Amino acid sequence: MSGEATAAPRGRSGWEIAELALVGAAVGGTMLAGLLAAVAPARVIALSGLPGGSSYLVRQSGVLLMVLAVGYLLEFRRSHGVVLLLTAEGLTAVFLLASWLDDGRGAQLALCGLQAWLGALTWAIHQRAERRRWARAELRLVTSDAQPYRPAGRGR
Repeated sequence: MSGEATAAPRGRSGWEIAELALVGAAVGGTMLAGLLAAVAPARVIALSGLPGGSSYLVRQSGVLLMVLAVGYLLEFRRSHGVVLLLTAEGLTAVFLLASWLDDGRGAQLALCGLQAWLGALTWAIHQRAERRRWARAELRLVTSDAQPYRPAGRGR
């Protein structure tokens, strides 16, 4: 073999596919929630069970949710990062817990647990997927026939 890398595994690992699925679900779910809030704020207020409020604020939060979803996607595409996703899930879980402590609605506690669980799952899967990416990159760097190093400018 002339400078070819050793046989590196091709394609994505199962952990990378799981990570991609979780990020895709987060992007899709956040985008859908944002779109619903931006397009039909009165319906969102009615579904929330909260007293009537300003449609402007609901519409604005919908647009911000769509921006957040785009941020998840951009971060993952550029660097396979999930920091923004984990931060948003963690802060949402804290907000839901504080909201539950304030008014005691059971749905908020269940949603808090779900957000925390999804955050932990995303972090764990991301760690394993990142290790697989690094292992594959290291395999590509190692060649099967190491040739001696020749400094430039010393002739052939």
